[in-house]
Amino acid sequence: QPRLASIRLLSGEASARAAFGEAVAHDRATGGAGGAQAPARYSEYSGISPTTLKAIKQVLRFETATPVQHQLLSRMPIEGDMMVKAKTGTGKTAAFLVPAIEAILREYEADPERLQKRHKIGCLIVSPTRELAQQISSEAEKLTRFHKLGVVSLVGGESSWSQLRALASGRADIVVGTPGRLNDFLTNQPSFQDQAAGTKLLILDEADMLLDMGFRNELNNIVEKLPSERQTFLVSATMGRNVKDLASTVFTGQFDMVDCVGKDEANTHAHVKQEYINTAPSQMLPVTIDLIESHIEKNAAERRGSKIVIFLSTVKAADLYAE
Repeated sequence: QPRLASIRLLSGEASARAAFGEAVAHDRATGGAGGAQAPARYSEYSGISPTTLKAIKQVLRFETATPVQHQLLSRMPIEGDMMVKAKTGTGKTAAFLVPAIEAILREYEADPERLQKRHKIGCLIVSPTRELAQQISSEAEKLTRFHKLGVVSLVGGESSWSQLRALASGRADIVVGTPGRLNDFLTNQPSFQDQAAGTKLLILDEADMLLDMGFRNELNNIVEKLPSERQTFLVSATMGRNVKDLASTVFTGQFDMVDCVGKDEANTHAHVKQEYINTAPSQMLPVTIDLIESHIEKNAAERRGSKIVIFLSTVKAADLYAE
């Protein structure tokens, strides 16, 4: 009978920092053979404003940067476009949020009137799923805790009216959204079109996932409706042909490339066991039930509980499987 392996995961930030610490320890033990760099403290990066640094320390309670964070923070202020190859769970969200916040602050310093135009979007972040978008929004809110900046989340599955009201009534310095909802607003909401017309920074997070989920047309439309004079970050765990094709569309000229994965490193965390079963569509439900029951029985025999997350392609399928 098929069984699922039991998986223990650290939080994304904790996992990244633990792995970085192990690499540094190994490097020191082997006399530097591994080439690992000792973690840098956030206070060592001259490009981070004191107010942002205060949020990093007091709200996020981070002391040292992960490798992907170091790669971007050490380049601040970042003026051009960036392509970043980094795995999920390595601290990449903060890696692109901190430069984004500092870019917005520089823009406001250069143009004080823009600071007063609170409805104008400074940074637009596109995320493949509602859950990831909400996670990014939450981290952005923490990093902007001591700034006069506003974060708005625009995701599907929630009231579009309430989201439009949030855009109209508060600040919209950082907007995080899913492709469907952003595309809808950019196409059908003149007020949002006006807000997005001044966007200075576009960030496409999990670009490979965005493409795998079939959002290429939505991304093309979003990019087309944003100003051409902007900065773009493209963040992806893999750099296949589809991601490179997307890059040729979103980048208007030259861009810098940061690779935090490495040629011989897997695109997913090595400690996560992955398995798959090929089955006919008609057998997916019974096979899934067998997997769940097998997993629960195994853990019960070992006197452990079970936590299972099932991802499905449609809402109707999710309702059916839940029932």
